[in-house]
Amino acid sequence: MHLWFALTLGACQPAEEPPNDLPDPEPEPIAVRCGDGVAGEGEGCDDGNALGGDGCLPDCTVEPDPIEDEPNDAWDAADPWTGPMHGGLPPGDVDCYSFDVPNCAALSVALSCPADGLLSLHDPTGAVVATGSLGTEGCPTIDPVDAPGARFAIGGSHAVCVSSLNGAGVPSYALEVAIVTDGTFALGADDPDGDGLPNRCDDDQDGDGVNDVDDNCPDVSNGPLTPPLAPSGGGFLRDWLALAPIEGTLSPFYCLPAVEELTGGDAALAPRIGDAEGGLFWTASLGASDVVDFLPSWGFVNPPREVYVHTYVYSASARDLTLAVGADDGVRAWLEGEVLLDVASCQGVNFDQFQAPASLIAGWNRLTLKVRDQGGGWGMSVRFLDGGGQPVTDLTLSLSPDGPWVPDQSDRDGDGVGDACDPS
Repeated sequence: MHLWFALTLGACQPAEEPPNDLPDPEPEPIAVRCGDGVAGEGEGCDDGNALGGDGCLPDCTVEPDPIEDEPNDAWDAADPWTGPMHGGLPPGDVDCYSFDVPNCAALSVALSCPADGLLSLHDPTGAVVATGSLGTEGCPTIDPVDAPGARFAIGGSHAVCVSSLNGAGVPSYALEVAIVTDGTFALGADDPDGDGLPNRCDDDQDGDGVNDVDDNCPDVSNGPLTPPLAPSGGGFLRDWLALAPIEGTLSPFYCLPAVEELTGGDAALAPRIGDAEGGLFWTASLGASDVVDFLPSWGFVNPPREVYVHTYVYSASARDLTLAVGADDGVRAWLEGEVLLDVASCQGVNFDQFQAPASLIAGWNRLTLKVRDQGGGWGMSVRFLDGGGQPVTDLTLSLSPDGPWVPDQSDRDGDGVGDACDPS
């Protein structure tokens, strides 16, 4: 018994392990993942969130300076603008930045692309004067060419605010603002006198040398710097004396002007500003368009209705030209008392539709038209063409039978409105 037990125990002893000369295995590397809060290899930063505005962008790159400083959620609590600003919007957040703008400057605002952000521009009173949303390229912008409120700004502190579409938030953005002060946008209708300043920023809107506060016609040139009256670049005569509205006359045929004439006869007309005729007065009609539109002044009168227009045309030499007229509706035209046109048809204004030979004398020539309207539009276009059908532009016009018209601040009826712009 004892011998068997001893042998059994000996048989159960473990075998001796051979020596192990292999190195311990390397631990598995930890995967680098942006947003895990640990800045791993290839990451400039990792703050564990998906928002900018804190120095670390959602893609784990370092956010450039300057960075927004909360709270800045309203136009009157805006961060001072210190350059292209960087930030991020959690849901419901708004970021605003303020900057000083010179009077009449233009503002261009752009948000980095792509960013589902919305822009609003606030003037010094807090009013929103321009907005920008996603454009065709997904980049929100405020362009002064398309947004009148972003050009010719009121001088003072403005603010631009960044919000998100439906309050959903914007992970990160970069905001740029450019202030333009070189008059780039002082064009067209914003600057009718062409002096590089829009009317809202111009102390002399009509550019006639008389400041608006002292000008009895601030929108019509009647000061010492008024250039001589002349045809437009296309040869159209825009500056006239007008007598209207004439009511109650009868047309003998369709839209032909009435046969009734003014006192003394239509062929002998030689008016000046303020002359009275049948309870009406000759007034200045200084136009900015090649089509003279009578509706703004006298459209309140029901048709049929008529207007007389008259101007003095100076030619340096005698020459044979063509009088070319467009009229809505019928028209009769006299040159130095001779009837050149008698149009009875009814139509809109079509440039040069009606033409007649016209002989200008050397010096001043009297040109009169009578335009009848049977309803709808009411206007005319008038110019002279040379033998080759080209517009004649080397003429001088006047509203005075005494020679060149010298604009001044005259106010013959003493109503405070200058004769050059007085409709009464």
